[in-house]
Amino acid sequence: MKRFLALFLAALMIFSCVFVFASCSLAPNSDPSKAAEALEEADYTVYKIDNEIALKFYLPESINNCIAFISANKGDDSISIFYFDTKSNAKESWKAYQNNIKELQEIAEKSGQKIIAKQSGKMFYCGTEQAIKDAQ
Repeated sequence: MKRFLALFLAALMIFSCVFVFASCSLAPNSDPSKAAEALEEADYTVYKIDNEIALKFYLPESINNCIAFISANKGDDSISIFYFDTKSNAKESWKAYQNNIKELQEIAEKSGQKIIAKQSGKMFYCGTEQAIKDAQ
């Protein structure tokens, strides 16, 4: 019985650690207003577009059902975040945008930077690690 209890508690502790680390993943805030606010507080120049007409004008045709877009930069750090109405629309646009992301990563590598690009829930983003942290 003591052995079972010890194993159970060890398993529970491992599960708790995994859950804590998973919840602390590197991703911008899922609320566009809060992400823009966090970036502004970190002294980024922030452009937030959440007007449907402006989004159609500024974004490529491969980006569908985008409800907000944020672009921010400060020195060598920058981030672009695309927010969507549904997770499936985010995934669909993420797949369509892959060539653009590869091109951005190649340009960044030439200047010695690393761009992180991921799809997470109803958004996808690409930017430097520091900019992603600052957008949380």
